[in-house]
Amino acid sequence: MPRARHLGPTPRPPFEEFATPPAPLPTALLPDQDSQRGKVLVCHDYKGGYREIGGDEREYTFEHFCSIDTFVYFSHHRVTCPPKSSIRAAHAAGTAILGTFVFEWDAGKADIVELVAADGSDGFRTVNTRYADMLVELTRERNFDGWLVNVEVDLGIEGAPDSARKHAAALVSWLAYFSAALKRAIPHAQLLWYDAVTIEGKLRWQNCLNHFNLPFFQACDGIFCNYWWREEHLRATFELLRKVAPGRAKDVYFGIDVFGRGTYAGGGFETWRAMHAIREATPAGSPEFSTALFAPGWTVEAESLQHSLTSPDAHARWRADDRYFWEGGPPTPSVAVEAARQTRERREQRGIQRARQLAALTAPTASPIPLRFRAPVPADFDYNGPLPPLPGSEIAASRQKILSFCPRPRPVPCPDFHFYTNFSAGSGNDFYVAGRKVIDHNTLEEASDRFGWTDVNFLAAQRSGVTSVFDERDAWEGERCLVVDQHAAAALEPTTEASLGLFDLSFPPVRTAVDLDLLLVYKLATPSSETLDSPRLFVDGKGVQQAREDFEAAQELANGWLLSRTRCRLAQSDHASIFHLGLHSNSGVTCRVGAVCVVPTGTQPSTRIPSPRSGNGESITWRNDLVC
Repeated sequence: MPRARHLGPTPRPPFEEFATPPAPLPTALLPDQDSQRGKVLVCHDYKGGYREIGGDEREYTFEHFCSIDTFVYFSHHRVTCPPKSSIRAAHAAGTAILGTFVFEWDAGKADIVELVAADGSDGFRTVNTRYADMLVELTRERNFDGWLVNVEVDLGIEGAPDSARKHAAALVSWLAYFSAALKRAIPHAQLLWYDAVTIEGKLRWQNCLNHFNLPFFQACDGIFCNYWWREEHLRATFELLRKVAPGRAKDVYFGIDVFGRGTYAGGGFETWRAMHAIREATPAGSPEFSTALFAPGWTVEAESLQHSLTSPDAHARWRADDRYFWEGGPPTPSVAVEAARQTRERREQRGIQRARQLAALTAPTASPIPLRFRAPVPADFDYNGPLPPLPGSEIAASRQKILSFCPRPRPVPCPDFHFYTNFSAGSGNDFYVAGRKVIDHNTLEEASDRFGWTDVNFLAAQRSGVTSVFDERDAWEGERCLVVDQHAAAALEPTTEASLGLFDLSFPPVRTAVDLDLLLVYKLATPSSETLDSPRLFVDGKGVQQAREDFEAAQELANGWLLSRTRCRLAQSDHASIFHLGLHSNSGVTCRVGAVCVVPTGTQPSTRIPSPRSGNGESITWRNDLVC
């Protein structure tokens, strides 16, 4: 094995000149029954990356951070650090976020040699650790959680045929050094390897874990297997792990390309089928394999869906498809269009397989039997005949969605007993401040300015896993509000009070009793002066003391919005706890919810949504505006 040679990092400016100092990733309590569950990773690959900050048009934003374990920010640059906005959004949900370290095409061949070779004199006998040390510093400075290393070039030095294996061995040593150095600086850091290069130094995707990529897996925290796996690859991986790495099934991420491109069951709206196959591949009671979803922005980019986000109506059509992709429910018109496209592709693939069979059968060297006596199996072939059912068709319709195979939405970490959301998705066409529309896309002079805006700095906590109805025709802050319609409940029990679950919150141990203010900014569809008609928040959980008299009458805010305030007390507790935040309202009430805030009593509430004071891009200085 090559030995590591520490060349030392280049001099760096003082740490204080960089981003916010690194802090432990906020964690939330998870139920014991999830201990065997495979993890879910989402690899963001939207139009090349780095499009989401200060965008002059509306773009795709990812909203399901609390339902996944790891988010990888991907681009085709050599070194891709996640933007601060994505880091903030992921960490606010307790989700790890990784950058990417990519070697592709001809330019990658020379750089991957320089990465690990200490100098040109001894080949790969000594491993250069300089770049590993620099990447560790970069990870610490930018406060993200690790890397996906993706090497998609043949290894070795041109003209030296024996160098490929030595290069691969040196790369394994480099990965082991990099992983250890990362964890010394950031104990929770992750290093993942993409299945592309083999230990022989050849670019050969294996689509599973096997002896050709096992050393890379053993040097890292996990492997992201290529997308072309089938059930036999799942079985082979399980058998290998049972022999060489028992207990590490969750560290094997089987890739699913949402665009299809050879993916099991075809990707798209059928992506859940591949997730089901991955979950079922290991015996009951043993750790499951993990899943890596690549490019869920397919719901925007797919040519078959013909989506645009440049107008409110177009965005609403895309949102319906994206919601169906993640949450299921009634099919949208796009589902039938996509199903017809996939059926055509499956028939074409079946026809191609038949043609290959006939070509092989009729080749002169295929058999000593004379050609006129050879017959294909089966003898008859109906191109338009019924296709076999897709895998997973036995699953109940209510579970035919991606979120059925993701972890239960993780409680929002609230390490200081503060929580705020205005439900913003980080993109919009209009923009509201304190209920007043300050950007109206219909009145902008430049036509290009009417395509909306995107800034993930504004992405707020979402009700992941719960179908929500949003309205972009009004908002308190940002571009939209949550619509709560209790008319259905009123039709059944007109006098009852209804409740709506909003969020699970993860609070730290309560050293001494804590009083909390629960603030709700809302607007009634039908204005009423009766206190009983006013929606109010509640917190439910062990140790919560809350009485009806702790509810104050609604306070008028600007532009027809109201503020309700409820007080509760959390009793002393030595353990971190999960509390449920919900909304009470009369059964017949329909209202818009503009913002939800939890704050210790006597503390000034703030939106946690940044507003620029000066500068631009990532050098901007931010301040917090008040809720009310």
